Amino acid sequence: MHDRMATVEARLSGTRDYIGEEANAFRRMRASIAATFSRYAYLPIEAPILERSSPFLDRSGEDIRRHMYIFNDPGGREVCLRPELTISACRVYVRHLQAPERATRLCYFGPAFRYDSPGEGRYRQFFQFGAEIIGGKRKEVADAEVLALALDALEGTGIQEPSVIVGDLGILNAFIEGLSIEDRLKMRLRRIAVRKELEDNFSAVGDRDVTTVDELAAVLNSVGSEKAGFLIREVLGLADVRHIGRRTSEEIVERLISRTTEATTKAIPNEILKGIAALLDIRGDPETAFAAVQELFSDFGLSSIEEVRESWAKKMNLFKAYRETATVPVFDVGLRRAPAYYTGFVFEIRITQLPRIGHLCAGGRYDNLLQALGASSAIPAVGFAIGMDRLVAALDKSKLKEWDAHDSPTALVVPAGAVRQEDCVSVSNALRKGGWSIETEISDRKLKQLFGYADKRKIRYVVVVGEDEIKEEQIKVKRLKDGHEDTVPLMKIEQYARAELAYNNREKL
Repeated sequence: MHDRMATVEARLSGTRDYIGEEANAFRRMRASIAATFSRYAYLPIEAPILERSSPFLDRSGEDIRRHMYIFNDPGGREVCLRPELTISACRVYVRHLQAPERATRLCYFGPAFRYDSPGEGRYRQFFQFGAEIIGGKRKEVADAEVLALALDALEGTGIQEPSVIVGDLGILNAFIEGLSIEDRLKMRLRRIAVRKELEDNFSAVGDRDVTTVDELAAVLNSVGSEKAGFLIREVLGLADVRHIGRRTSEEIVERLISRTTEATTKAIPNEILKGIAALLDIRGDPETAFAAVQELFSDFGLSSIEEVRESWAKKMNLFKAYRETATVPVFDVGLRRAPAYYTGFVFEIRITQLPRIGHLCAGGRYDNLLQALGASSAIPAVGFAIGMDRLVAALDKSKLKEWDAHDSPTALVVPAGAVRQEDCVSVSNALRKGGWSIETEISDRKLKQLFGYADKRKIRYVVVVGEDEIKEEQIKVKRLKDGHEDTVPLMKIEQYARAELAYNNREKL
């Protein structure tokens, strides 16, 4: 029986419980971020956790299926626990708020579910706080605003000196599109560049055509790389193959698809592969990075990207205006975001000293997603999500305790002597009416223990409801910060609480 109960009560792998200071920190950080979004006039929305699976599969590819919690409901429809919230927010917009002629600002908070390997700040049920600007013709302004908003929200929770990495998917696309190679090779080049397989392809077989195609290659290429990957994963899953040598099943799938694609197309010249690798390695302040990009484009005889460069200069000037600081993002041409719907501007916000946690916040522009979800026309959009679990993991223990102190009761009401519990309750209620948060002692602890407990919890006052004091219709209130003690008539408790609250607020100013 004991073993059975232990199994039933065990926490599910990939989830976590928030207790005490971490739970308080989580709740207060959520309120802080919500207040920041409110200052920027973002409209809060609440979307259901349960969604149809097709929008996520259609926009992120069948590859995401193995990371999703998908099942058929009693009506036979394929549904899922949402793996992210951007598509849910866009669905809400398309169904209820569609107004392409103006910018609509939305924000949201909630859990999402993805079956990945858990780690610090990374869980299978995780919480996201996000914001989107949908519509509006001035894209540079919208991009600058969401980046500034993300930083303001994070810094409001206590994150210090976050590093900002920005990029633009359009640069790689422009480079590949300008190359004088077959369209099929361009498609393959985009795939291996996005999946960072460039080095593996440097040993490709020159420029010769491979005319011998085995049956497996023929089958896999006939269905396309996405379905081929799904097919191979199903076969490996049925055979329960998880590793071959040092390769995981995922690495096996990627390599097989790459090999079979090579078998039916002309090899990509090493010069081009090395050019793409050099492009994706460009990283620095935006001005320096764009100068390096332009030089590489010139080396390959490609057209200028001056228009993109000017757009970014405008975006960075707007960002500085929003932030009113000297924050300079790092421009990383190789920055990629996993969802397939991103179209241009992308960014991540990290803490350099905590690489194990990864990014705390990420987002970008997705101008084609709304129409794909049913909007009447293409609508520009940009947004981001903050990983709340990562945020809690990123804050050090002292900061968590600081957040926890915000949630400490204002006062602890304790009985002393033969006092009726009803008297303590009445005193507690009067203090609450005066604006205090109150914990009423009901555990029969000794007075010395209670003062120690109040000090540990950072409770500001201990209110003693004593036997003698009640006879004289008064109570004693001790301020722990400086040891000051007041005697307060029962009829004046509410007024006293309000006066102390006002005094404390003035002291903070």
